[in-house]
Amino acid sequence: MLRSMPTFPAGMIAVRLAFVSIIFSTIGCGSGSSSSSQTEDVHLKVLGLLYGQFMSQSAGKAPANQKVFLEYLKSDSANWDNLAPSAEDFLSKSGDGTELTVLFGSEVKTPEDGGLPWVAFEKLPEENKYRVVNARGFVRLVDKQELDQLFPIAS
Repeated sequence: MLRSMPTFPAGMIAVRLAFVSIIFSTIGCGSGSSSSSQTEDVHLKVLGLLYGQFMSQSAGKAPANQKVFLEYLKSDSANWDNLAPSAEDFLSKSGDGTELTVLFGSEVKTPEDGGLPWVAFEKLPEENKYRVVNARGFVRLVDKQELDQLFPIAS
């Protein structure tokens, strides 16, 4: 007897597949990055992916405020529960405990190039570089000048 496969929302599948690929890519062959940097990057990537998933389910709109996004995270913790003990910790600190700033509502701006918005950044630099993440989970290191351009509230 053939059984049908359960159906899942496409967004949920995409985020889970991306999460699995992130984990495997950080475990893979040795790179020059420290494990602390990899942990921070995984944390920020997952945060960005979940933020983007929220936006795709909300007609492209960012969460109005932290409370709305926390409720969203708590409704399905499978994607982040190995990275932080609570949704509040997941939103407030990166993998190494560095404080995060996450943007909400009108703070989120679409970049001039039409790309995905930058949604979070680490408050403290590492070697004068800040980690930032967009709504697709793309993590970059930027200097203070670029941070201020991407996130005017950081100034």
